[in-house]
Amino acid sequence: KDMILILIEPTFNMMIEPEELQKSVNGIEKIIKNASLQYGVTAGLTGSIVLGRDEYEAFTSDSWTVSILALIGIFILFVISFRMWVSPLLAIITVIMGVTWAMGFSSFLVEYLSMMTAMMSVILIGLGIDFSVHIISGYTENRNQGLNVQASMQETLLRFGPGIMTGGITSGIAFLTLMISETEGMQEMGIMAGMGIIFTMLATIIILPTMLVIRERILKNFNQSLQVKDVSYPFLGEIAVFIARYRWIMG
Repeated sequence: KDMILILIEPTFNMMIEPEELQKSVNGIEKIIKNASLQYGVTAGLTGSIVLGRDEYEAFTSDSWTVSILALIGIFILFVISFRMWVSPLLAIITVIMGVTWAMGFSSFLVEYLSMMTAMMSVILIGLGIDFSVHIISGYTENRNQGLNVQASMQETLLRFGPGIMTGGITSGIAFLTLMISETEGMQEMGIMAGMGIIFTMLATIIILPTMLVIRERILKNFNQSLQVKDVSYPFLGEIAVFIARYRWIMG
């Protein structure tokens, strides 16, 4: 079979907005398809620009699926770890709210999603859920010790709040420093990651405690009380004792 390779240099490159890149490459493909049908030949496109379009479509189409799978996986792990399902569900809701706030705020600064920022929601879910772990574990521990709802939440926020806020703000600022990068994609990733961590931290401090208290009030209205759950891991203490006894293992 006869084959010919034609080099086409378009007036645009991969640095344009991803949606414009997708639209332009799809338009060229449509023209080639119509021409190939007219002349009875087989034709196609390749090259870095076409691969860039393909990668963008793959990222944007898979981002929702991957995010949902990440949430389901985290929820299952939380249920196994905390031996309950309501508190993990509230943690998932909190993270979703924080990521939604971050995406909404970032939309004022980032007009289009790039390949770097398309999967940022998954990264924020993994980074932001850590804050909820501290609140839920601390609150559950205090309730198990017999403290009432108000005292338990107050003690939890006093104990873990400063650390959560310090970690969230410092991590957010670290990502925001990417805004000074010369690469537009890195700037957008820095904005979305930095603001995402800060917003998920705020949601954990404000929304999650509120929902935990409301849950207790709902249970009280139905003459029910929060079941005591042992969220400790005794085997960790046994490991520490073993290491202290046989220090030579650690070198």
